[in-house]
Amino acid sequence: MFSKFDDSAVQRKVAEFNSACGQPGETAYTCIHKSGFGKRAQLVFSLVHENGQSFALKCDQLEEPGWLEPEFRHLQRLQAHFADDVRLSVTEPVYLGRDGTFHVTRFSTGQTATGMYLRASSPEQAAQVFRRAGAWLHKLHELETASEDRFHTGWIFDEIDTALAQVPDDGQPDARALGHIQRLSEQAEALQGRTAPSLFAHGDFHGGNLIYGKGTACGLDLAYAHRKLGLYDVVDFLMLDLLKPASPQDLGAGGIRQHHVDMFLRTYRHPVPPDLLAFSLRAKLMTEWAKLTARAPAEGSRAARRLAEIRGRLAHVFTPAPHASHDLAQHQT
Repeated sequence: MFSKFDDSAVQRKVAEFNSACGQPGETAYTCIHKSGFGKRAQLVFSLVHENGQSFALKCDQLEEPGWLEPEFRHLQRLQAHFADDVRLSVTEPVYLGRDGTFHVTRFSTGQTATGMYLRASSPEQAAQVFRRAGAWLHKLHELETASEDRFHTGWIFDEIDTALAQVPDDGQPDARALGHIQRLSEQAEALQGRTAPSLFAHGDFHGGNLIYGKGTACGLDLAYAHRKLGLYDVVDFLMLDLLKPASPQDLGAGGIRQHHVDMFLRTYRHPVPPDLLAFSLRAKLMTEWAKLTARAPAEGSRAARRLAEIRGRLAHVFTPAPHASHDLAQHQT
C-alpha cells in the first residue's frame, strides 16, 4: 500500500521480534497505515507468520525512540483494567523493540467503527455505533480517579487563526463565516472559569481506532493517551457523525445528530456538562472548517463535500431559530 519506507529496517525489526519470541519461520508483512504528526512519523504493518498468527508492528519511520514505549506501557496497564468485561478490550501488547522504536501487538480483527457507521443500513444500526463507543470510552475513563480541571478555550481560536492564515486571499471566509467565529468567541467568554472532569484520556479517539466484533469493542492506538478533560475524547468520536449528511431537524445544539449524542451518552456515564459539550462540538466543527478551508482546494471532491457539510451545520447552530433562544441554554443532553 505504501512504498516509501526503509524495507531493510522493517525486516530487521521483524527478525528481532521473531527471534525474541522464539518464532522461527517466515513472516510476511504489509504496510497498512502511514501518518505523521508533529515529531512523529508513524508506520503500521500487518505481520502474518507462517504458523497463521497475525500481529501489528508499529514503528517510527524516523527511528526516534520516546513515544512508542509509553504507548506500549499504557497497553500493558490496560489489559488488567479491561479484563473484567469480555465485551471491551484494548489491543494486546506482545513485544517492545530493544531500541524503543517499534512495538508489536496482536492484530485486532473486525470492522472499524467508521466502517460500521458507513455501512449501516438503517438509523438504528448507525446509532448503535455510538452506543458501543460510549461504553468503551466509559471503561477507559475509569482507569484513574477523575479530578476537576479548567476548561480552556484560547487554543481553539489559535487553531482557527493558524489555519485561516494559510488560505489564499481569494479564498478568505465571507462575512457570514466570520460572524460564526465571533459568536463562538462570545460563547467562549461566557464559559471562562468553568471546570470539567480530567481523566486518563485516549487522545485520538476517532472511529478508526475502535474495532467492533460480534458484541465486542477493542481500542487501538494509545500513542496520544494522557490525562486531560475526558470531554475531548467524547467530542472527537462524535465527529464521526459528519460522514453522513444530516437533515437540520436531526441536529442538536452542537451540530451533531441529537440521537447519536443521546446514544453515546446512554453508555458513557461520566459527567459531561451539557453546555460545555455543545460548545466543544461547535468549536470542533469550526476548527475543522478552518483547516478544510485551507486544504480543500488541493484535496479534491471528498474534502469539498466534507467542507460543505460542515458549513451547513455551522449555519444551523449559529442561526437563531424563530421565536426561540439559540444560546448555550439550548444544549445537547
